Amino acid sequence: MNENCKSTLKMFRMRAGLNQDDAANRLNISGHTLYNYETYSIESRKNIPPEEAVLKMMDLYFDDKDPMRRQMKQMYMGILYLYETNLIFRRIFNGVELLEMPAAFIKYQMELEDVHVMESGMRRVIIDNRIDDHEIELSGAFLKELFESTFANIGLAISALEKTPQHIAKPVKKRQIERRIIQNNGEKIFAAWR
Repeated sequence: MNENCKSTLKMFRMRAGLNQDDAANRLNISGHTLYNYETYSIESRKNIPPEEAVLKMMDLYFDDKDPMRRQMKQMYMGILYLYETNLIFRRIFNGVELLEMPAAFIKYQMELEDVHVMESGMRRVIIDNRIDDHEIELSGAFLKELFESTFANIGLAISALEKTPQHIAKPVKKRQIERRIIQNNGEKIFAAWR
């Protein structure tokens, strides 16, 4: 993740096209309070906003009409904010990188492939619902690959969200599936067309 970005809250406010006063009014706080929130310091633990204030910002800064896309963007903001303000979260998610989408996708595929290579061996390990002494090395290696795959998955999602436009005029419509019955040698077969 981008450790040099010092104010996720300010970045997303600006991306939403809101100046500090407008955002503060809509959040029912003073401009000075919002300024303090946007200039928090993890080192001194000063000006870190309450969680409720950050949740309100997440609601205010995203007006995407597609609820899934809106939720994903809010999650992205939340992840970046937690990475900036929470040392435990930062240590755990240190393996997550913000890459360009093609690089993030290739990294995700490679990590997922590593997990798939080890799955058959892990099936034999976990079938009895315990890890025996002679299975510790394999299970440890599998867990390492699983975590790396998870971080690559999150990295790909974040890279994609970073490239997703903030304001989309209309939500993506789901295609309607038309079902028809086809007779095939007296047997009814259901077929779907889009």
